[in-house]
Amino acid sequence: MTVMTNAVKACKIRGIYATALSILFSGTEGYEITFPSPEIAKRLNIAASSKPADISISDRPDLLGVVIEGKLEDINAKGFPIGTATVPGCTVMETIPNKYAIYKGIVIGRNERYGYNNVLLSSSEKIVGILPGADFKPDTDVIVQVEEPGSKSGKKKPVLTRSIACPGSYAVLIPENKVTFSKAITDPGLRSELEEMAALHPARRAARFGIIFRSACNEAH
Repeated sequence: MTVMTNAVKACKIRGIYATALSILFSGTEGYEITFPSPEIAKRLNIAASSKPADISISDRPDLLGVVIEGKLEDINAKGFPIGTATVPGCTVMETIPNKYAIYKGIVIGRNERYGYNNVLLSSSEKIVGILPGADFKPDTDVIVQVEEPGSKSGKKKPVLTRSIACPGSYAVLIPENKVTFSKAITDPGLRSELEEMAALHPARRAARFGIIFRSACNEAH
């Protein structure tokens, strides 16, 4: 059974294509722009918003396209503004695994020339990622997080990290004993309230993790 929803999807757009894509999404029913830059907000007369993003769009490292992050059902939804049916010459490349996904992998080798370990993430799917700067022996188990997804074709391997972070809509858990805030959270009262909230968690009191409060907290306050 397919469940239809009329919920408006919030889109955060950054990069050299931000103006064109902001015009495209703001002019498409079912989408709104969140966290618009001051220039985009002024140019397109978009109200400032700190609503958590359902879809994030940014430049590819080579600037030859964009990376779209979000739920697959949102990106594949009928009427999504970017796709082969709506953008002439557009090529869509699905990436795997998901960004921020956490795996217990096993080291299967090391590239001595470039100084990284090859880590098998999934034996059934034969997904192998690279862990830069690592020098583990083969067959070592490692807990890693996907920092940069790879291509489904296998031509580009996922880039991994051992610094595990758990991002959410309003906060990011980090493996450091500190509490920090987005520069957009300027209200001293809100900062104090959030810091007190973080201090209440037992794991935080035991200094087992830290928290970065995101700018979306302004919207929730």
